Amino acid sequence: MKKAGVILGALGALLFTALIAFTFWGPMRSTLRPPERAGQAMLVLHEQQPRLWVLLKQEEQRQVSYGGGTRSAGGFRSDTFFHFDLQAHDVRSAAPVWTKRLLTLGDSQASGSRPSRVIGSSAGGRMLGQEGDTVWLLLDGEPVAVAAADGTVKATAATLQEKNAALKGMLPATPDLYAFDAGLVITAADAQRYRVQGATLAAQPYQPPPPPPRAPPSRWQSMRPPFGGPVVRLTRLGGAWIGLYTDREAADAVNDELGMRFNEPFTILDEGALARRTFRRAVTAPSKRYHDDKHDVLTAMTPIAGTPAYLRGQFFHVPGTEQPLAMAEPAGVLVQHQTRIDAEGRVALTRIDTGLRALWTATLPMTELESRWISPKQVLLLGTEQTMKDGVRTREEQLVALDLADGKLRSWNLQKGQAAAP
Repeated sequence: MKKAGVILGALGALLFTALIAFTFWGPMRSTLRPPERAGQAMLVLHEQQPRLWVLLKQEEQRQVSYGGGTRSAGGFRSDTFFHFDLQAHDVRSAAPVWTKRLLTLGDSQASGSRPSRVIGSSAGGRMLGQEGDTVWLLLDGEPVAVAAADGTVKATAATLQEKNAALKGMLPATPDLYAFDAGLVITAADAQRYRVQGATLAAQPYQPPPPPPRAPPSRWQSMRPPFGGPVVRLTRLGGAWIGLYTDREAADAVNDELGMRFNEPFTILDEGALARRTFRRAVTAPSKRYHDDKHDVLTAMTPIAGTPAYLRGQFFHVPGTEQPLAMAEPAGVLVQHQTRIDAEGRVALTRIDTGLRALWTATLPMTELESRWISPKQVLLLGTEQTMKDGVRTREEQLVALDLADGKLRSWNLQKGQAAAP
């Protein structure tokens, strides 16, 4: 009788422990780390409606229960998974309109008390391009086709091999051997090149286009800075050349006997992070040095009284070019600048009219601006915001939709998955 009591007591304690574990943990507890962007964001069109697509990778830790039978008290083990989610954002509000899970990587053989193997930590992903109603991506080194409408998967590496005998067992394992040219371009393991288009998924022989003709060599043979985007500081505004320079930069600009400074303005001195730039009226004149090569040179850079200084000021440019974005109704430009030089500093945009008057200024929730997309009435911006709290530095990405008429902005924090605080 005493032995039975001991057994019943032990069973009771076991059941109590299990009940406590279930009450506080449940059968499984999951912890998600903040997602990270994989590859570049991309503007996708469906029925003339643009959406900004962002591919996110997120790590999940699951505390999974095991055991708990008659011979084991059971417990919890830690399993690791990596998820790839495709998120489409409204270009007016910056908020997501749908999210589609494309891939989950993890250890499907995990069992018992030992933590799962970590599978997928080094896996990457990126979007290749849009071809009609199909968008091609690479996930963990393999091609995937999804619908432009809602991100539904249309084809995978397995699908391509089923439909194309030439690709069976011949898909490359190196992500660099996939490209995009009006369809998915594959350099197969036997070095043959194919293009696959979303409508048929048939692999056709592909011949890359010839390289564009080389531009005639520049007289000056100058080199653009190897890192960072262009810093555009000279524009045509209201019928005149207007520069945005510090005193030292302006002095370097007019040292232009050969015309290099005017014709390749990125060669002008850049004073960098501490540069406080003001508006200057630039004067040009025909070069007198080369009679057989007519070109203009900068001859003066006169400060314009009554205009403000902008920290790291530059003209907001059209992506992929060194051309300032021209504003209309009223005519003008955007000046991109910083609010401060320290960690509290943020990127700001100020709209300027042809009289160099500021119409509005918008301070963006970002420390650094990385990508931009432009439409007639607004710009969509992606950048990073760094904050410091209790000695811990946090880096988060912000997507911002900015109205060009009044400077009002709406933003979305990709890591927190919520609208950014004003």
